[in-house]
Amino acid sequence: MKRIIPVLLSLCLFLACVPTPEEEPIINRTDAYENVGAATADGPQNVTGEANEPSGGLRIDEEYTTPRGVPVKIHADVTAPMPGNIPIVRVETCTFSKEQILAWIDVLAEGASLCEQPKDPFSREYYAGCVKNTQEAIEGETDPNELDYLEGTLQYYIDAYNNAKPESEINRDKPFDVNKIGKKNYLNIVLRKDGETVGSIQTMQETGDDFPRYVFEYAPAGQQTYTGDVDPSDPRTEQMPFSEQEAVEKATAFLARLGITGMRHVYSEIMFRHNMVVHQIEEHPGAYRLFFTRTVNGMPKPHYWIKAWQMGYSEPDKQEYRPTWTPEYIDLLVDAQGVRSFRWQNPVVVSEIVNENASVISLDEARKAFDSYIDVLRSAGEYFGDDPTVEITEIIFGYEFVPVRDSLSTFDLVPCWFFMGYDAESNLFHTRGAQLILNAADGKLLQSN
Repeated sequence: MKRIIPVLLSLCLFLACVPTPEEEPIINRTDAYENVGAATADGPQNVTGEANEPSGGLRIDEEYTTPRGVPVKIHADVTAPMPGNIPIVRVETCTFSKEQILAWIDVLAEGASLCEQPKDPFSREYYAGCVKNTQEAIEGETDPNELDYLEGTLQYYIDAYNNAKPESEINRDKPFDVNKIGKKNYLNIVLRKDGETVGSIQTMQETGDDFPRYVFEYAPAGQQTYTGDVDPSDPRTEQMPFSEQEAVEKATAFLARLGITGMRHVYSEIMFRHNMVVHQIEEHPGAYRLFFTRTVNGMPKPHYWIKAWQMGYSEPDKQEYRPTWTPEYIDLLVDAQGVRSFRWQNPVVVSEIVNENASVISLDEARKAFDSYIDVLRSAGEYFGDDPTVEITEIIFGYEFVPVRDSLSTFDLVPCWFFMGYDAESNLFHTRGAQLILNAADGKLLQSN
């Protein structure tokens, strides 16, 4: 069975071939969290800015070149540690219990009946509309590439139409058997009220070695199709009909209705309506995609663009083997009508306190460690592409999941300094990536893109 080997493994091999910082990096350190000093390096070279503290908080504006010639641009707001204890906690992955799912259904159904999803949910009438819309799109299209796509789409809809049942033959009101909850790995529940579909609920519990995942999803009926594939600097993103704060308030109230606590909004994307038939994005944005992550003592885990292998590495016969796993997050889509979708992936539960009050390195120490590591990591241009420039747009003190040795379902939430920004890869998705993450308990390298 093919295993996915992450960049972390490649990074370990890479570090063995290049000059090292003053202290050797420790990847995924989980055995002990000693209060040791950070790695050190000579200070920034050719500094053209300075740290300052405007009313909104600390900000750093600097551009310099490292000793090995790596250009660094830091124009970043800094989120510093909150006052008080900084604990390290151990968490374990868990499934959504039957009681939990039933409680959420009681809230989300709002008097609707629970029905089975028909094996073929789309009717012949539905596909007739798709055929008509695609034919109209073809008549007005002149781009050869788009015409080729539309003609393929038309043939797909024609075939689907020929195989579909009329709406009158589809039983959409077959009662759903709640005894399946907790017994079946995949559930697809349709919410029906007064003969109309008002929403849907899906759950997934995938426990195989390759990609264990636990997901709960809800969406009301009439959901629009949105896309976020738009650069954040696009001027159209300034035309949202309501504010991000209003969207966050709606999402927070929605989570409160479900009794979900300990999660906090950490990142937003702006979404545009997307016409799937003609591959067309509407001119004006219409929704926010909001990400919530778990907090420890009020401090969250930052959300950033990650690869599917985020928590997977090595091979099953090696000591450090772990199946791929995506860290816990909640994802909500909010438009002018309210919450249009809710998705919670890979929940965890706190199992113990590893350290009640860990000592952490300061921002100054983190900056020195950043310069030391980034000087080595980005000095090899062939590894990171032709342009080794590092651009940091945000520096965040928060928590990150760190795998616990010899366990496939246990992680430590460890305080870290995140150096966030955009690079060639993350810009493909128009979302920030973690350019470098430092374990704040010891100043060592945690991971790097």
